[in-house]
Order: sequence, then structure tokens, then C-alpha cells
Amino acid sequence: KPVVFPSQDMVLGINYLTREMKNAKGTGRFYDTIAELIVAIEAGALSYNALIRYRLPDGSIINTTPGRVLFNAEMPPEIGFQNICFGDKELKKLVGSVIHKQKSSIAVKMLDSIKDVGFKYATVFGATIGLSDMIVPDAKRTLVETADRRQSEIREQYRQGHITQDERYNRVIEVWSKTTEDISNALMEELKISQNGFNPLYLMADSGARGSKTQI
Repeated sequence: KPVVFPSQDMVLGINYLTREMKNAKGTGRFYDTIAELIVAIEAGALSYNALIRYRLPDGSIINTTPGRVLFNAEMPPEIGFQNICFGDKELKKLVGSVIHKQKSSIAVKMLDSIKDVGFKYATVFGATIGLSDMIVPDAKRTLVETADRRQSEIREQYRQGHITQDERYNRVIEVWSKTTEDISNALMEELKISQNGFNPLYLMADSGARGSKTQI
């Protein structure tokens, strides 16, 4: 495993840049060169996250996003075109692969580029968190009520002498641990579709840049 890899703001910036947004401005268009992409983005006619068709230098045409084209343009050509959404795990995998397969000079150049691109687009993205981003999942009330009933049943079993104090304690912990996990999963599913998949809380946790679903 590499000991040097991007984290936090760098990961968040690259995740934002390489993530696809459904029906983003410019979706479905074809671009022949990176210069055309940049002009369209600066004119406000194209989103970094739109799904487009793009011609690679070898002549092949792929489905990708402008953000991924810009990301790859900053990378050493030896690593090839990376057509995925990058999070913490994907970046670590890429760094490890390049370190093992390429020269040290190429790995160093790539790491410097990742740092620059990550910080630049973390600034462009400007992620902030507000109350409107903090969604309470609809399933929470039902899950908590179910856990409360289950806890009452366990206490009644203890009062009647069917289970020991240790068993009561362990079962209550198990009930609430599972409930917390279920609420976390329900929350992440709702955050995933919130703001067309670009809810800042979801991006931070899903990319591995900051926090986790349990903390949220």
C-alpha cells in the first residue's frame, strides 16, 4: 500500500470533478477536443458533471464527463484515461498501481497533479453544509418505535426472570445497534438522491473525504 496519497479536501475536489450528474447542462453533446470543453464550460453551456461523448487522442469515442477529461489532462499520459468517479479508495488504488507499474518520476508527477487538481476543484465546488442538507429519513420514526417496543419486551422478560441481567443488557445493545445501522442506511439512501446526488453531506461521506454515515 502507498504511504503517500491524497486525503480530505483533495479527495472531495476530485470526487466532485469526476462525478456524473443526471440531466446536467450539456448532457448528450459531443466534443472533439479539450479546448471545446473548456470554452463551453466557461460560457456556462456545459456542466463539469454532464455525461457527454468525447473523442480521445487515439480517435476512439467514449461516454465520459468534462470533469474526467480535465482530470486526465493533468495526469501523466503513461497512466491512460481514467473514466471513473474517484473517491478515497479509488485514488489510493490508482496511486498504488502507478507506483508499482511506472517509474518513480511518473508517480511523483501524478501525485503533484492530483494535489493541484484536488485543491483547485475543492475551491470551485465550495462545499458548505446547511440545515437544508441534513435530511431526517422517513423511516426513522418507525425504526425507533420498533426498537422501543423491542426494548420493552426485553425488560419484561428480565422482570419475569426469563433472562439474566447480562442477557438483558446485551440484547438491548444489540437492538439499538441494529436500529442505528438501519437508520444510517436509510439516511444514506435518501442523501444519495438529494440534490441530484450532490448533497455535500453525501459527497463528503461517500468519497471518504470526511466523516462517515454513522457520524452523519
